[in-house]
Amino acid sequence: MSEITVPPSYNRRRPGLLETQESVVAANQGAPEESLSGITHQSQNLPHIVEPEDVVLTWNDGHEILGHSAAVEAHLTAQLRPTSHHHPEATSSVQNSGIQSHAELPPDYTQAQRPNKNVKYSFSPIGPNAMMLLPPPDAQDTRPQYYVAVSLNCFMPLSHITTVYRGANEYSPRVCEFEMGIISVANSRLQMATGAPVAIDSLLTKIQGPRQNARWNWKPQSVKISNLIWDCTLVPFTCKVRLVHQATPQLVAQFTSHIRPINAYYGKTPPSVSELEVLPAGQPFFDDILISLLIIERKRLTPKTKSESHLKALFNY
Repeated sequence: MSEITVPPSYNRRRPGLLETQESVVAANQGAPEESLSGITHQSQNLPHIVEPEDVVLTWNDGHEILGHSAAVEAHLTAQLRPTSHHHPEATSSVQNSGIQSHAELPPDYTQAQRPNKNVKYSFSPIGPNAMMLLPPPDAQDTRPQYYVAVSLNCFMPLSHITTVYRGANEYSPRVCEFEMGIISVANSRLQMATGAPVAIDSLLTKIQGPRQNARWNWKPQSVKISNLIWDCTLVPFTCKVRLVHQATPQLVAQFTSHIRPINAYYGKTPPSVSELEVLPAGQPFFDDILISLLIIERKRLTPKTKSESHLKALFNY
């Protein structure tokens, strides 16, 4: 009968290995005068223990990104800021000497200035329901001037809400919002960014002529002008404003639509995109010029009916 092999026990100590390691440790503790080479040789069989080390954080002074000279200027500016140990007079004199931190001011930052000549902007479509008003590539400021977005009224999809932003997208500051379409007249209102809703009929009135080529009077939101007049009888459409305490209106903008009308008074081929040319005198009133133009174009391009009464019965304008 064969002998039964006893399985190894994990609780049993392996003879020789631990005793050897313990003896080595005891020998090392008892003989500190031994050479380092001997200790190194004997400790090869011991488990390696990683001693904890301090973690040191370093701060980037900016020279890796801005360059050495820019980092020095930023450091000097930070050191010269007024504190309880500095005199304000000395700090202000040094700051006025021209030392400026590159970390606080972007290197390509330029302050936008009002154009001193005529600028022809283009209405460039962006997606299916938005457009931007863009200056020409050679303009003094080539950033988008306005962003115009159109959405539907969820309760009445035949009515459209137009929102105007000052910038390149819907995250820019909002200028105004107005709604026009097949909806009750009471809901046809214009709301500026910080104002209460106002009925569009109280802001825009037709002076003379049919809607397709009429003259319109706009009650401006700016307190510097008494009224704004759009003349759509000839192309390009002209916009004139009458300043407060001024009898003669002055030309501030011209508009050319890309939509070819049926009327024969359009002598030139329309451009590929609608264009708005703003004179230097019209730059302070850009909001009124654009808002009134968008509302007039909505009215002007509405399909013609047999009479104005039939049109008003369907649309809210």
